[in-house]
This record gives sequence, C-alpha cells and structure tokens, in this order.
Amino acid sequence: MKITKILGALLLSYILSSNVFAATVKGAAYPISGTYNNMETQVCSADSLTILPAGYSTSYINSVTQQLVFTPDTIVTGATPAAALTAWLASSTALKALPKPSTLMNATQDPTALAGVNLVETPIQWGVMNNQQTFATTSGPYTTPQVFGNSAYAAYFILTSYNYSVPANYNNVKTGYALYFIASGKTSWVKYSIYMSGNTTTKATSGSYMAPNTTHVTIPTGGMATTYNYDCVMNGIITQ
Repeated sequence: MKITKILGALLLSYILSSNVFAATVKGAAYPISGTYNNMETQVCSADSLTILPAGYSTSYINSVTQQLVFTPDTIVTGATPAAALTAWLASSTALKALPKPSTLMNATQDPTALAGVNLVETPIQWGVMNNQQTFATTSGPYTTPQVFGNSAYAAYFILTSYNYSVPANYNNVKTGYALYFIASGKTSWVKYSIYMSGNTTTKATSGSYMAPNTTHVTIPTGGMATTYNYDCVMNGIITQ
C-alpha cells in the first residue's frame, strides 16, 4: 500500500513538473539580436511568359545598404517551440492579421537525402526587425533614369533551424537555418537561406543569405494598369 502511494505521489509530481516545464518554452535571445549592417543585391528578369510593352526593361538590379535592428521576443511561451511561435503570432492584432508562415516551413528538399525528404524546421527565434535603408535601382538592357532613394519600415522575422539527414553528404555540416521576413502591409512572407557565425547561445556577428522570389511590377498601358512578373534572386551579407 505504501509503495502504491509513493508511486502515485511520484507520478503526480512528475506530471505537475512536466506541465510547468512544458509551458516555459519561448523564443531564444540569440543568435540574431541587435544592430546589423546589411549589403543586399536583388537581380530580376521578366518571367519567360511575360511580354512587356515596348520600351520597358526586361531586367533590373536593386542595390541596397541597410541598418537592421532585431528585437527577438523572449516573453511569449508555449508547450513546444511551434506552440510558442503560434502563441506569439496570436499575441497582437497586427500579428493576427499576417498570413501564416507555416506553408513555407518544412517544404524544402533536404540536399543530403533522397528526393521527397524535406528538412524539418524548428522555430527558435521570432520578433520585430526595424529597417532603414538607401537603395538604387538600375534597369536594363534599356537605358533609363536610375532610381535612388531612402526608406524605413518595420517588419517581423522568424528564424528556424533544421538538421541535415546525412551530414556526411554536406561537408559534415549538421545544422542549417532559414530566416523569414514580412514587412508591415505585405501579404506574404519571404524565406531566406542563411549562414551565420552564431548559434542559440551566442550572438551572430556576421552572416550571408540568399532567396529566390517573384516581384510584381505594375505598368500603366492604354489607360489600364497591368501587373507583370519578374523572377528575382536576392543575396546579401550582414555584419555587426
């Protein structure tokens, strides 16, 4: 009888302690935190199915220099990293209005494994990113006036990590990272493959990233506005 009571007490204690632990998962403070300088280039070409009006550029290059300030959320908690991220996305009216990034996650082929095996991403950081930038746009192959300007905006970010199935096929690298951004007023997240100097316990002081994406350029023709698709590759280097 005493043994049964002792086992019951231990089981109850384990359940209670497990529930307390499960509710304390939250976003990490590192690796992304603080102020970074960023040099970014985006190269875009009109989609092969696009027939542009006469005189419009078939390609353009955006050159950007930025100062990025990352403020990770380390307050909102959940039972798992995914649950904590979900709770953060529901923690304010602005966040609730965003499209869900889950459709982009876990959808990348594992480069070390057979076709059909995707990387399994675990959210490790999320929060707010403030951006101020100077940009220049150069069009080609036609000669057009260069666009030059400044802007500032706020955005949200999510950082995930994943483990490669067969690190031996990838220079024995075990862990990779993906960074997601969405600026205020935008309708979709952008996913970046990112390489960083830090990890979940140390701050990243440098990194590089790349992301393919499609931009939509609206051109007024004949009293109407038509949207044309440009396929782009964006890459950059960040330092702190």
